[in-house]
Amino acid sequence: MRRRLTRDAVGAFGLRVCGLGLNFLLSLLLARLLGAGEYGSYAFAVSLAGLVGVPALMGMDKLLMRQSAIYVAQAEWGLLRGLLRRANQAALVLALGLGLVAGGVVWWTPHMIGITPPQTVWLALGLLPALSLTRLRQAVLRGLHQAARAQLPEMVTQPAVFVLLLLCLWRFGELAPTATSALALNLLASTGAFIHGAILLRKAFPQPVRASSHAYRTDDWLRGALPLMALGCVQAFNAQIDLLLIGVLLSPEQTGLYAVALKGAALVAIVAEVVNTVLAPAVASLHASGESGRLQRMMARSTRSVFLLSLPAGLVLTVFAERFLALFGAEFVGGATALAILSIGQVSCMTMGSAGLLLTMTGHERDTAGAFALGALSNLALILLFAPRWGINGVAFGKGLSLVALHLFLTWRVRRRLGFYATALN
Repeated sequence: MRRRLTRDAVGAFGLRVCGLGLNFLLSLLLARLLGAGEYGSYAFAVSLAGLVGVPALMGMDKLLMRQSAIYVAQAEWGLLRGLLRRANQAALVLALGLGLVAGGVVWWTPHMIGITPPQTVWLALGLLPALSLTRLRQAVLRGLHQAARAQLPEMVTQPAVFVLLLLCLWRFGELAPTATSALALNLLASTGAFIHGAILLRKAFPQPVRASSHAYRTDDWLRGALPLMALGCVQAFNAQIDLLLIGVLLSPEQTGLYAVALKGAALVAIVAEVVNTVLAPAVASLHASGESGRLQRMMARSTRSVFLLSLPAGLVLTVFAERFLALFGAEFVGGATALAILSIGQVSCMTMGSAGLLLTMTGHERDTAGAFALGALSNLALILLFAPRWGINGVAFGKGLSLVALHLFLTWRVRRRLGFYATALN
């Protein structure tokens, strides 16, 4: 188990570094080509589409990741194949339906999206089918302990194609780049990445899965997926509400500054994301096998490693926030304080480990959903309290404070449910 986790983590980390470089280049190009205002409209539309897309998955992505690991451990190949079919069917229908409903709402009530052009949001909603099916494919590959292959299309293919398309627009395009044209290119790149991912999944399926007939436990899967859907909704709301509120209450320029600050703060969490990608199926397998001692030791070691590896990035982004943001353009330096606040909040959360992952992968997703619901409400309340006074700096402070409180609560729930702490101090 340790050798496999180490191998998967190294592969996933190498892929993540490559993807980080491509996505950093992509963000630089978008920010410099679009400017703060258009980049803010682009980020707002993508965030809104991401939030709308969460219910389309019905929690099937998390269910697939957990159950794939369990079905592989128990050699239930027909159930794995049947679950994937049902998840794809549900996600495709819901993505199309929710996209049409959201598009209609934007048509009838355009004031709800601030001054972002409706056509920009409509193009972002066009991403929903590909993004939903992509999330399911990622979940299955992660459950099959192929974390690196799961991320390849999104970490490398999509940003690489997007960068090439942007460069062509910049070099040969006759019109100035806008948020709408950038989203059209994003749609093309995402479609290409989806096709690549589908090919990878077909090649990665074990032979017994291909040879087996579909088996279904639709009612059981639905009961298991609904709490996970609630969890996904509150997680997405908690992650996106700050950017969406800035887009509605403030201006596209402020949204652009904050979106770039979020991109910077996300660098602190890269190690945690890579480790969680590898750990998730291992947690499900160990818990299903009743090996709680091994599970506790694995989580304690991973939390300490994640914290120590994330701390340098947090310190650099806090101290040199202005220099980092200047790479995106002089107008983005105004988000330096927000970046510093968000980075400190991320580092603080790293000390408490992956409590939410532990609860979700061990069947306590209701606890995780309840915790994130409370976190989302506190995040919303703090943003509304601080944003009128301090603008994006107040939004960053409210988000950081609510994140720390959320992780403290999740850590306590892990102790109550599983009987141990998995923090960096253990």
